[in-house]
Amino acid sequence: HESDTSIREYLNTILSIDTSILTERQSEYIKLYFFEDLTFAEIGKRFNITREAVRQGIKKALEKIRELDNEVRS
Repeated sequence: HESDTSIREYLNTILSIDTSILTERQSEYIKLYFFEDLTFAEIGKRFNITREAVRQGIKKALEKIRELDNEVRS
């Protein structure tokens, strides 16, 4: 999908510009989920946490990114 590509490009820009936006762990989750196409369960195994903890971590990371995006656009 074209939208998937633009989302990946946007996330890559965010991750490369400012590392203080997300925690190191949140950045790792985003990279693994969106760029390496791992599932929540697979990421959870890597970090020895539940898939639900990964899902929540990614959700929080995306919320931070949305907040930043809203600030930039205002």
